[in-house]
Formats: sequence, C-alpha cells, structure tokens
Amino acid sequence: INARHPERTVRELEINASSKQVGVRMLTALNTATPAFILAKLATDKSKEVRYCVPWNRNTPVRVLEHLFDDELRSTRQDALARHPGTPIEKLRHMATLKNIKLRRIVAENPSLPSDLLEKLAKDRCPFVRTGVAGNAITPVSLLKQLLEDEHEDVRHAAAINPGLLVTTFNTTNTRPQTPSVACQG
Repeated sequence: INARHPERTVRELEINASSKQVGVRMLTALNTATPAFILAKLATDKSKEVRYCVPWNRNTPVRVLEHLFDDELRSTRQDALARHPGTPIEKLRHMATLKNIKLRRIVAENPSLPSDLLEKLAKDRCPFVRTGVAGNAITPVSLLKQLLEDEHEDVRHAAAINPGLLVTTFNTTNTRPQTPSVACQG
C-alpha cells in the first residue's frame, strides 16, 4: 500500500500507521489524508524518525503539536513547529525570543503570525530574520515599505518581491489608457 498516496482510505492509513516498517509509518505521518487520530498515534511512535514527520503534516492538530514541542527531540522538531500554521501563538512568541537565528527566521515566515510579532521580528538585529519577515506573504504593506529601507540588501530584495507589496503596488500604479495605444494599431 502506497502510504504517501493522498487517496488512501482511513482503514489503509490505520494499517500503514501500524506497519513494522519505519518508512511506511513516516510516509503515513506525512500524508495529508491522514486523519488527526492517526497523527496523534504516530506522534507517540517508538521511532524518533516517525515522530519527527508528524509536525510536517499541516493537518496535525494543535494539541499534538504541543505534545511534540515538549518531546525529547525538541531541538530537531522546533523547525517544523515554527513553520506549522497551527502552532499556538504562545509557542511562536517563545521561539521568537530564542538565540537560535535559524529558528527565529522560520518563525518570521510562519503564515499565522500576528502583526505585532511580525513587527517585533522586523526589528531583529539579524538581517536573516528580517528577510523572513520581508518574505512572509502576510506581512502588512506598511511594514514591507519600512523593510524596503532596511540597511541589508537581502531584506530590501525580499520586501520588494513580496507578493503583497507587488499586488498593492500594481493596483495603485496601474492606470489603463483611455484609448488604445497607437503602437498597437496596424
């Protein structure tokens, strides 16, 4: 049974979650069709590799993410938790205060951050973190405009190509000519 196939039945996914093969259980944890109750079971799997896969599934319930946050693999699992849109804001706020620059960057890219946390991370001393904020599609346009003035080129570039800023700029600067262009005529 292909554990990664998105059209597996719940019964097939249950069988895969109980497989003796670690790889099958890992693929089941990553499968977006895997229901919450199976993800909860896999979050307590005896294999670290299987438990590591669970937070990468966007359908993993918040209660399971919180359990995993306190798991013994905390350091290796924080990246996945920082990325997950369902991670509780309190956990993201905590991760945003840690010394780990890579983790703060991943938090800055999370699509569920509140604007106050985006603003805080936009002032981070590390340009790598500010670049994450500048590239986040939910960053408010007013903050993107500030980041366009950042001292670091990568931050300015990420803000300049942020889809939110591009759409806003296009909508406010695109004016249609009243008559067709002469250059387009015969």
